[in-house]
Amino acid sequence: MYRCDCGRFVFDLLNLGEKKYCADCAPHCELCGRTVGVGVTYVMAEKFFCEACYPAVQPRCYVCSRSIDDKYHETPWGNVCQNCFRPERVCFTCGVQLKAGQELRLADYRVSCPTCAATAVYKVDKSLVLEVKRRLRWFPRKHISFGTVDVRKLHELRPVKSGTLLGMCQTITAQTLTCVQVVKHQILILFGLPREICEASLVHELFHAWIHENVPIDRYTEAETEWLCEHMAFNFLRSIKAQDHWIRRIESSRDQYPEVRDLKNHGQETIVRFLKR
Repeated sequence: MYRCDCGRFVFDLLNLGEKKYCADCAPHCELCGRTVGVGVTYVMAEKFFCEACYPAVQPRCYVCSRSIDDKYHETPWGNVCQNCFRPERVCFTCGVQLKAGQELRLADYRVSCPTCAATAVYKVDKSLVLEVKRRLRWFPRKHISFGTVDVRKLHELRPVKSGTLLGMCQTITAQTLTCVQVVKHQILILFGLPREICEASLVHELFHAWIHENVPIDRYTEAETEWLCEHMAFNFLRSIKAQDHWIRRIESSRDQYPEVRDLKNHGQETIVRFLKR
């Protein structure tokens, strides 16, 4: 006789996954409710499915739409089978996997999908800056010059060990007899970004400029400053009702840094008042 995991002693046991079941405690199919174990049984995420129901929940590749029977890659957009997974055809901005021939190549050889390319920004002009400024409750006082840059030049100007660099703020200062004063700023944004991400990157870099003007340089660490700037970009995207995947992306980027003084649930006005104390 055999001992079932439920404690009973029986002559026959059903082995499913790493557990053993007797006839009385055998699991049921998650979809149809029938007792599984007769015929082929599938186990997925600790749930059981009979042979007839499994095709309805079987993982599918979102690129080719075929059922996945082998190893696959999990992405924010869904599962990708081995045949379709091609890192060289992944959109630089949104991360979607593209089929052969769908990818668009930017001048610096980055890959863009047709959706991101449809709203791509190649020049940070006055109208774009004014549109962003209109939604902010703060803005740097000193002169700012704006421009776009390719990915190679951006990484030369501001090397990063990890993550995706989308822009940078250079602040020019001058030493006086009593203190260091901010003279002007230069903000560079990676060209070819979808408009909503371009605007969020612009907000991020503008807040760097605002912090340089209003907050003592040694008050916060570099990581804490990055959290503040990403949080402002996150609040901006929510205020314009941006696409959910862009909001989640900035939120995820923000949360890799240490939160500053429980400010996560506060908006831009509260944060500005707090920083100016």
